[in-house]
Amino acid sequence: RGLSIQRGRRGSALHWDDIRQVHTRSVRYGLGRLPGGRQDSIVLVTRDGRQFHLDQSLSDYDALVETVKRNVYPPLLDAYTRAFNHGQEIPFGPLRLTPEGIQNGRKMLRWQNVALARLERGWLEALPADRRAGPRLRFPVRSIPNVDLCLQLIQELSRHP
Repeated sequence: RGLSIQRGRRGSALHWDDIRQVHTRSVRYGLGRLPGGRQDSIVLVTRDGRQFHLDQSLSDYDALVETVKRNVYPPLLDAYTRAFNHGQEIPFGPLRLTPEGIQNGRKMLRWQNVALARLERGWLEALPADRRAGPRLRFPVRSIPNVDLCLQLIQELSRHP
């Protein structure tokens, strides 16, 4: 039903349905083209604004991230889908998914003009079919809560505008 997080003598119970945002981050470091390593982390944000930072120093980190996403994402995707089907915008950090398209401030890329949406080297990108079809939108992954769901929705909505 959730996570039990222990920090020293203090502990917290975190139910899956309390988690509203999952922020992922992966930082690669090294010299030039020589890879030195990578530091992965996630931040879980609850309904009431509490934040829980988890990183790869935890044993079985990858399995933990997979478990969190498997339990948190399906109900969030259902809520996003219901809201969108009722004509509501869905905010994902600096961008919004609207019935017309992907919006970032005054920039808009309409659904029918999205040629490709992808996660690439720490960026979420939405690319138009050509330059006249709309702007190329690019966002750092760390600024997009639930980035996996955002990408999934963009890909689905651009196929079926």
